[in-house]
Amino acid sequence: MRKNILIKVCWILPLSIGIIIFIIWVIFRKDFLMLAGIYNIYFGFIALIVGVVFCIIKISRYKKINDKTEKRKVQILLILIMLNIPIALTILFVAISIETVYSVEVTNTSTKIVDNCVIDGGGVSTILGKLSPGEKITKTFWIKNDGTLYLKYEIDNQKKEITIDGYVTNSMGGNQKIKIP
Repeated sequence: MRKNILIKVCWILPLSIGIIIFIIWVIFRKDFLMLAGIYNIYFGFIALIVGVVFCIIKISRYKKINDKTEKRKVQILLILIMLNIPIALTILFVAISIETVYSVEVTNTSTKIVDNCVIDGGGVSTILGKLSPGEKITKTFWIKNDGTLYLKYEIDNQKKEITIDGYVTNSMGGNQKIKIP
């Protein structure tokens, strides 16, 4: 069972550490976990290179002695090591998507109905519609361009505007709570 142990370690160790870091980051959102994830990607890249080199060496050795069973086992391990690449890229893409999402919670604290409520700016226009007194609505979206994010609405047939965020960009997310007075 000790055969190919280094190759197995090069496959499973960065994969399992990366998944654990990602899950803990999703739950707690601590910055040091993002750094740990980046370091794990570096570690995983080195492990990938080491694992692939050892797979190639082992496959060539088994080819010379014509051991097809062992050769097939190493080929499967090579495929598993290579699968770490799309898994890591998927985790990276999901983490970036989570970090760059922008969420706005709008609460109508007035005693009047708010009409034509829209979140606008940063290349985004999200329609909230009509808000009754005391109603709360949350919208989540991704900023497309640099700019200012506004809440535009009508109350008593008067158009009003509130600045949600003075500067937004597609490389940062955010979370704002806005109360319509």
